[in-house]
Amino acid sequence: MLKRWWLASIWEIGLSRPFRGDGLSTRHLKTPLPCYSLQIVLMAFCFGVPPTSLSADFGEPINEPSQVVFDYRWEGEMLESDFEEPSGLVFDPRRECLFVVGDEGDIAQIGLDGEVARKRHVADADFEGITIVPDQDRLYIAVEGDEVILEIHPKSFEILRRFHLERERGDETLFPADGDGIEGITFVPDAEHPEGGVFLVTNQSFSLEDEPSLVVEVALPLSKAQNSPASVTPVRGTSPGVIDLSALHYHAGSESFFIVSDATNTLMEMDRQHEMQRIWTFPGNDQEGITFDASGYLYIAQDSGGIVKIWPRTLHSKEQEN
Repeated sequence: MLKRWWLASIWEIGLSRPFRGDGLSTRHLKTPLPCYSLQIVLMAFCFGVPPTSLSADFGEPINEPSQVVFDYRWEGEMLESDFEEPSGLVFDPRRECLFVVGDEGDIAQIGLDGEVARKRHVADADFEGITIVPDQDRLYIAVEGDEVILEIHPKSFEILRRFHLERERGDETLFPADGDGIEGITFVPDAEHPEGGVFLVTNQSFSLEDEPSLVVEVALPLSKAQNSPASVTPVRGTSPGVIDLSALHYHAGSESFFIVSDATNTLMEMDRQHEMQRIWTFPGNDQEGITFDASGYLYIAQDSGGIVKIWPRTLHSKEQEN
């Protein structure tokens, strides 16, 4: 398993595009960066070639750490004691606030300064991710273990509908019954789709050999009236080749979505066709949720406690620096 992950990491690093930041800043990292020299050594071991012959595209050597280091400016931490085990969060452009969920079935609305406006225990369930469909003013929560997506009213926090995800698609098992279950969730708008867009969820796996580590696309029947829980068959599953996919976020500005791997401390970018674009090391501990606000700040929910706010220089030009 170790060999396979490092192979996947090096391969995606090789596909990465040039860094768009303006320097390197890692002084706020709470966990060490993956050692690039160690990756090279492991790559050489797997392929049986000397490390000096390895390169980004097996032709030109990687000489710039900026290709893999996520550059950012630290803004601070919030919600350290007011909300236990935040496992997902999303920015609401209408209310200009964050909605946060936790492992014990709680949800909270907080300001961008970290102040808790409202909090409620919704259900005795493992809430692992949250997203929003702004046009419908509805929140959607991923429930681990049950493989359920809950539709929530953002004002009352009332559960409006339940969508059960089928574990199989044809002969392919996407969510094993004895597996780790769904973790991250995000909504991808599409004006041409009959439901206004699709949802992406992750199947969290800690072994590429024993359980699929997938980004799964599902189309929820949002436009249909529902008196009982709907059963939804996934559309497709894509494996980025990395374990522990803990968070998802669709970024409308770049028309791509970002995936976090908690165990490997990496951030990946995929386009709408589910093609890998870039991969970086990623700051924080136990990263289980990410979202961007309207100004471009990035928020990271840490299951170990608190929310980290940063300015992601890697994703913005120097002219956009606030």
